Amino acid sequence: MTYTENTIMILRKYVYVVGILMPKPKLKNMLKYFTTSQVCRKIGLSTMQLEHRLKLEILPVPTFIDPDSNVKYFDDEWITEAQAILNKLNKI
Repeated sequence: MTYTENTIMILRKYVYVVGILMPKPKLKNMLKYFTTSQVCRKIGLSTMQLEHRLKLEILPVPTFIDPDSNVKYFDDEWITEAQAILNKLNKI
């Protein structure tokens, strides 16, 4: 199989994960923010649980969403707020 130069450039922007092309976080954003997987480890949720709570608007909107790849990024303030919300929900 041969790829055109354009196809190769597109493929470099994504990571192949379990049969699905997933967008790669950009290095410049990874230095300023936390990625979804990093946040999940910090707040004790799976990726699916985090995405579900974001979709239901239980947790605040991510700090930054890359317009090119739709990768979500989070900062320390977001993590603190999310942990406070999750702690309140756990007490109910």
